[in-house]
Amino acid sequence: MNPQDLSCYFKIDFIDQADGAPHQSFPNGDYKPPVQHDHYTQQSSTGWRRLTTNGVTQEMATPPNMPLAYATSIFYDDANTQRFLFHPADCRLVDISRIEREAAGDMWGWRKLCFTEKNSAHSVLDHDGEYDSLCGSGGSYVPHLLPRCYKSQVNNNPCGLSGKMSLLLALTAFSCPQDYVISAIQYRLKIRERRWDNVGQWGNGLRHGRGVVVHIQGDESLTEWENGDHGPLLR
Repeated sequence: MNPQDLSCYFKIDFIDQADGAPHQSFPNGDYKPPVQHDHYTQQSSTGWRRLTTNGVTQEMATPPNMPLAYATSIFYDDANTQRFLFHPADCRLVDISRIEREAAGDMWGWRKLCFTEKNSAHSVLDHDGEYDSLCGSGGSYVPHLLPRCYKSQVNNNPCGLSGKMSLLLALTAFSCPQDYVISAIQYRLKIRERRWDNVGQWGNGLRHGRGVVVHIQGDESLTEWENGDHGPLLR
């Protein structure tokens, strides 16, 4: 399957902690966003867009219902771990504090980014991966999309990256100031060429302080790309 077959709809909402929302801090210095859905406020949104290998276009209405529809929330812990935290749902709609861990499965709490090894040179960024780092040193997407802390500590060989489109778009949104996110998705996330290109005067690996919620609509072919069935999206 060719990269030009990849297509999906997306919407990125920029959120922040509401005034008075309690901060979760732990003795080891870890940071976690609030767990209650009413502790967030939306600052702005991209509105619905369509992503193909030809670029990004704006949609005038909510896209039609599609087989694949999901959301991911993600924050960046810039003060402590310099790592990302995510939850596999819209944190404004799900009261994480009321979810029982034993029954929730991958819906439990705020989690670190995780990866599955497709093979020794291909990592898949997923909601339910086995590892907290890449299987190698990464590729064109390190350090601007993924910080260096996600590189393998034991394998220095390059490795490709696939994964949930919501996570890849969220990471792209954190690579530049908020006003330039659509430009970064269009010109840095080179899906047709399967590489990251850190072009544009939009900041260099800048991690803004707000969180994002990414909504995705797609079909079965997007699932295949997210699972890495057609090779890495980025090398």
